[in-house]
Amino acid sequence: MGNNRIKKGYIGKRVAILTWAIYIIIVLSLIYSILMLNKKSEKIDTSNPLRIETSNQRDLVKEMFKENNYYMKSDFYNYVVINLNGEVIFSSIDDFVKGEKINIETQIGYDNVFIKNNQGLIRYSTPLVIDGLQEGTIIIDLPQMVLKYGEGNREFVPLWLLLFLIGILIFKVNKFVQIDIINPIREIHSSARAILNGNYNSKIIYDYHGEVGEFCHDFEAMRDEIKHSKEKEEELKRNEKELLACISHDLKTPLSSISGYIEGIRDGIVKDEEGIKRYSNIILKKSKELSKLIDDILEQSKTELNEMKMERREVYFDDYLIETLEDLSIDVANYNMKLIVKGVVPRTLVFIDTIRINQVINNIITNSIKYSKSGENIEVLIDEDISKITINIKDFGSGIGIEDIPFVFNKFYRGEKYRNTNIPGSGLGLSIAKYIVEFHGGTIKCSSSFEEGTIISFTIPKI
Repeated sequence: MGNNRIKKGYIGKRVAILTWAIYIIIVLSLIYSILMLNKKSEKIDTSNPLRIETSNQRDLVKEMFKENNYYMKSDFYNYVVINLNGEVIFSSIDDFVKGEKINIETQIGYDNVFIKNNQGLIRYSTPLVIDGLQEGTIIIDLPQMVLKYGEGNREFVPLWLLLFLIGILIFKVNKFVQIDIINPIREIHSSARAILNGNYNSKIIYDYHGEVGEFCHDFEAMRDEIKHSKEKEEELKRNEKELLACISHDLKTPLSSISGYIEGIRDGIVKDEEGIKRYSNIILKKSKELSKLIDDILEQSKTELNEMKMERREVYFDDYLIETLEDLSIDVANYNMKLIVKGVVPRTLVFIDTIRINQVINNIITNSIKYSKSGENIEVLIDEDISKITINIKDFGSGIGIEDIPFVFNKFYRGEKYRNTNIPGSGLGLSIAKYIVEFHGGTIKCSSSFEEGTIISFTIPKI
């Protein structure tokens, strides 16, 4: 039922029908007033405004003459009744006294002298005819405005003016309904249909005020939210597929190595103690790589679900960093490399989870070790400003191509460039580091040149 109404323009058609119905009523009212005016004109000789104005009063005076009972009404003009003998039998005009006799011949028609002496009044006399016989004369004082032609139409002027105003009002209302209500509803309906069909880019172009404009704005916000949710859902699906593919590959590689070396020992390929020890060390190394990969995947899952625990506390930055780098320098030395701190480490308070920031620094330095040659240095430079501390970790390794820099913090980034190399790692370290840094309110970035080394910089806000 609702869909049919929308498709057939339910509101628009009914507004149009109502508008035309009112216009028809206006036209019929105009026609009726014109017909009534013509009918009135047929009954009264409009060529003589005085007759038009005095005809009703003359008829009433005839009735009073028959009954010999004269009186004044609120809508009467002042008048005098004179019989055929010239005797005044009734007068509401001060110039005439009941009982006096006047010359009737001098009172027939206009009294020009009276008009000159009495601005604004007309004295007009007319025979008093009853049943075809003249019984006397009537004298009436009227306002001069009755001489204006067309004064009989005055009663229709308010009606015509009202109809004209109603017509303008209906036109404005119809225009408002069409532009500010019906058109937005059509656009919203069109956009909603597009969303149902999977198209989330059908925007409502609107410039409406009031409630309709707010509704369109809210609908657009809802459409954007649905679009964002849909894109996020599709991204999660892609990430899920990517995760499964990468996990399968990264788990398969160390498992295959472990399986191969175990088979070598079982099948007697190596029998001496030194060979078995070498194979065992390789198996242990691959097992640790596998364990690290699983740990990274678990950590990444926590970042996706926003469930990584953070226990932040206030620490002095210099004490914390120096101790952390001293521990890491031992691991770096195992690869015949040096960890060098340049500049002064500022003594200031920071609010951090020390274990998680350790994880960030360790992930960055581990990457530097993997992609640098033996004997090279890794430098740590500290910058400080009024609100934050910036930690720059620089290596002199193989570097990153400029086209790859925007993706270094993506999950499994190394899988794109180094998947088939012998360099170990899950490609999740920098992705996890980015999550931890941003959780602390900092930022992380990468600058690098191919074959010239890489700098990873991240910030920690001061307290």
